[in-house]
Amino acid sequence: MTYQFNTDGDYVDFKVGGVTAQRLHNTCQAVEWVFAEDDGLIFKVNGGYYFTEDPANISFDGAPCATKGGFVTAIKAAFPVYAGGGSSESLLKTATVELTDAQIKTLPTTPFELVAAQGAGKAIIPVSCIAISNFTAGAYTNITGASWQLAVDGMTIGSPFDAFTALGYTAAIYVSQIPCVDFYTGAGDFAGSSITFPIVTTLSYDNKALDLSDVFGGVTNYTGGNAANALKVIVQYVVIDL
Repeated sequence: MTYQFNTDGDYVDFKVGGVTAQRLHNTCQAVEWVFAEDDGLIFKVNGGYYFTEDPANISFDGAPCATKGGFVTAIKAAFPVYAGGGSSESLLKTATVELTDAQIKTLPTTPFELVAAQGAGKAIIPVSCIAISNFTAGAYTNITGASWQLAVDGMTIGSPFDAFTALGYTAAIYVSQIPCVDFYTGAGDFAGSSITFPIVTTLSYDNKALDLSDVFGGVTNYTGGNAANALKVIVQYVVIDL
């Protein structure tokens, strides 16, 4: 399939297979994109998703994009609103990491980096986080009160997950979800259970890595375990411009 972006004064006509699908004003922010892991290019135009393995299938005013970088350059030229940064930062990203037995034990004192800092003026906002614990080779001890939380520069994000259950479980692989939001008991107009995302200031998140740690309740390093143990963490997140 071919995709064309053709400028027409203050408008850009987006065509799919030669047929006009959208007519967009060049000041709108209706185009988003992300580079797929298999080197393909996924992009969205005003709610519609499109995929191509070869950027050359996309053209701007008749000129095919030779590379994914060429696509980004052409988009920014067609839609000047993107000149300050690509909208790919607003799309969902995934990071998968695996902690060793030694790294698991020191989570209370040494946070483990899940996602590296994204640069000045950018913040990582987690959307979901899954922990897959394989501790069948040996349970951990000294885990009373142990909990895992996402954190940015030492500031926790979301309510704690009661990790002591997973740390002591050896019967099988244990899959758990680490919260990305705070759960709390509201009052007044917000009586009952409520959730919130704990952004205090933008400076708290500016150019900071996203970590996994055990900082709830002053727990010391775990003991026990086994060198064959592993903890896989899969976190989905977006990167925003501050």
